[in-house]
Amino acid sequence: MIKKILAICLCFIFCCNLLIAQNLKYGCSYNYPSEYGSIIINPDSYSLKTLDGKEGVRTESYKAIISEKNDFYWLENKEVLNDKYIILSCSIRDLSFLTLVCSRNASKNYFKNWEIYYNYCNDYSKYKYMPWLRGFNVIKADSFLVEKLKDGTELKYLPDNTCISNIPWAIEWNCDNKKINLEPKSTMTYNAIVIANGFICFDKPYLYEQNSRAKKIRISWNNQSKDFDLQDTPNFQAIILSDKDEYYDGNIQIEILEVYNGDKYSDIVISGIYYIESD
Repeated sequence: MIKKILAICLCFIFCCNLLIAQNLKYGCSYNYPSEYGSIIINPDSYSLKTLDGKEGVRTESYKAIISEKNDFYWLENKEVLNDKYIILSCSIRDLSFLTLVCSRNASKNYFKNWEIYYNYCNDYSKYKYMPWLRGFNVIKADSFLVEKLKDGTELKYLPDNTCISNIPWAIEWNCDNKKINLEPKSTMTYNAIVIANGFICFDKPYLYEQNSRAKKIRISWNNQSKDFDLQDTPNFQAIILSDKDEYYDGNIQIEILEVYNGDKYSDIVISGIYYIESD
């Protein structure tokens, strides 16, 4: 009996440490950008609030398991079969971002990733519109991987937009130029970007370890260049380009300088590159 209690306590502490490491806040209402919904995550449950035009606010609560497997943090609904999500999160100054990644069979993406965005802020009054993470438009990439599928078609690992819901950017490890040029659709807030490193695929989480990941990158913007070290994790990583509290609406370039080697493939993959959009 004592062993069971100790095991439960250790599991609870483990889950707490997972969430703290991700900057995911327990008990806070993370809001959907449209303001029509929100999610609250607790150690053993989560609740969803949605605004229905006929019924008003509707709340659904579920028992949940939060665990780590295949380098990902998972949120699993104990009451609904196959209701499971990858948890990605980060904090930048007064903003916290949460994304749940699941699988959608109807998705146009070959890997069927689907993102559900949320955010949290102590004071939204300073923003005209609710801030959220948005993928860059891809202007060009000096190189990208092309894979021939079983049906004979070619899959180009060059996304139009750098969201996880799209195809990831992948390149061969021995290519001469490992650069990608990106354009924000609107004004960037806080001179910050967020990266989801490695191959993130909900249905095939083992692809993260099998493929190589970026270890050191060089970001060029506003006639400036600076090198940044990335952690070997698929979770969101926030990069502050400068300490100035300012906005920036120009293009950026990212170059991969060093890599974490994959267990099976040498191809280097980055699944998501985001900026904060807010007017």
